[in-house]
Amino acid sequence: QKMSMQVRQLQEKFPLKKLKQGEIFPFLGNDLNLRFVPTPLRKPFFSRHENSLNLHLPMSVWAQGANQVLTSEADLQVYLLELQKFYLIEAEKLIPERIKIWAEKMQLYPSKITLRNQKSRWGSCSSRGSISINWRLMAAPLEILDYVLVHELSQLQYMNHSKKFWDLVEAHYPLYLKSEKWLR
Repeated sequence: QKMSMQVRQLQEKFPLKKLKQGEIFPFLGNDLNLRFVPTPLRKPFFSRHENSLNLHLPMSVWAQGANQVLTSEADLQVYLLELQKFYLIEAEKLIPERIKIWAEKMQLYPSKITLRNQKSRWGSCSSRGSISINWRLMAAPLEILDYVLVHELSQLQYMNHSKKFWDLVEAHYPLYLKSEKWLR
């Protein structure tokens, strides 16, 4: 009973996103409005332009001479996988670059970087020095992503959450408590 009430509250606070014109999707802390855009290509894809997230749809799904998509809203949901692919591609461009910046600052270098689709973790660090980061952080503000990177890089030096570990995190990221709260 209590759990289902918590789930309901979360669903009200964070309703499931649908691929419909004007739906808002977070990207690096910004709200992007979904727009449908025609493309001569046969395969749909996503792109970002200023404050919009564009779903490029093949000409075959557009009404001739009109600016209207013939495909139903329910049928458009099949492109959610393409949306995930868009976030992952953007993560592959940004996250290794941000890790490189923080690794240089901290003088702590991971042996390997992996992007994952984790349900319950934002990042992790193995005893072999491999860092995994959840690509879903692309929806969060850049400072939150940076905090997770500092946290995981700090694990390379202290494989625990001791006082020394938190001192190292704080030395490189003084507002870490604010980021922790945001992630919760």
